Amino acid sequence: PERVSPPDIDVDFCYNRRPEVIDYVRKKYGARSVAQIITFGTLGAKMAIRDVGRVMGLSYGEADRLTKMIPFDPKMTLKKALAESADFKRAYDEEEITRTVIDSALTLAIAVDALGAGVSGLQVGDRVSYSEDAVPGGYAEFVVIPAASAIVLPPDITFATACALTLQGLTAHYLATSSYAIQPGDWVLVHAGAGGVGRLLIQLAKSHGATVVATAGSPEKIALALSGGADHAIDYTQTDFAAEALRIAGGKNFAAVYDSVGKDTFDGSMSLVRPRGTLVLYGASSGAVPPLDPIRLMAGSIFLTRPTLADFIRTPDELATRSQQLFAAVQGGTLDVRVGATYPLAQAAQAQIDLAARKTTGKVLLTIETG
Repeated sequence: PERVSPPDIDVDFCYNRRPEVIDYVRKKYGARSVAQIITFGTLGAKMAIRDVGRVMGLSYGEADRLTKMIPFDPKMTLKKALAESADFKRAYDEEEITRTVIDSALTLAIAVDALGAGVSGLQVGDRVSYSEDAVPGGYAEFVVIPAASAIVLPPDITFATACALTLQGLTAHYLATSSYAIQPGDWVLVHAGAGGVGRLLIQLAKSHGATVVATAGSPEKIALALSGGADHAIDYTQTDFAAEALRIAGGKNFAAVYDSVGKDTFDGSMSLVRPRGTLVLYGASSGAVPPLDPIRLMAGSIFLTRPTLADFIRTPDELATRSQQLFAAVQGGTLDVRVGATYPLAQAAQAQIDLAARKTTGKVLLTIETG
């Protein structure tokens, strides 16, 4: 299908180029409800790069000229492409990606507007959330999602809570129950305890009866980790976190260490794991961990795992069970879901800039007008 021309663009953000979406929205809401449309993958690489310019706040013409500056290469690193074109920094790992997903929301919380043929268990008007690492075209008023992946929200769970909870809450849930099943009396260490996953993981660990030591990178973030329930918190920018953690624990090593930082903390994290304990590496905010000789795990016969959410919600039943337990924890006061900042969709550019500059804490949400 042909791309919507600039005069038809109502907002500067993106849908997938899906003919059925375009047709449905145009028929029901009119052409001006259709946002700029892009596609992903090999054929859409240059269009995706162009739309980075739109999210950055460039004019339509400037964004189009931006694509002419970039060689066609769908496997280029996102960071390289942006740095070469507009010096825009985003917090992405420097690894090659075959699908250039630029305008991706990590979680959506929406009302069902229409159902595909054969869909059961959902009704138009149901409030649902959805998350699968990234939702292509998620900076939009309408999206298409798989019915089997939609999570129906209880009446007292708001869209904001659901959006802040779904991805990070599901991640924290499998970390605390499956990557390592936290037991009463365990000592666990949680890196980045002020972050979205970290703060939820602290709360879940406490609900399982653990003593939690958290790390964070500033006095303000130390306070956030402690407010989330951490028994102790270490500013790793001011002290050797491994030595301080051992001191706090009375010289005893930890049942589990949850590391989302990666390169800068990995060796210290491994040194803290007790014999037959578990090191859960679930992120790499400081960079990828170098290749590891498995013989290192023999010191203490420790377990090392590098999990990802998709493998812990492989079936609708497992997704439903984890989601229901999370919602029950919120309803029962066990989980405090923290929303950091909200921006209207039209200010997505500023939200991206603030994220890249580390000016935000908690979950950042984009909102749309429904009236």
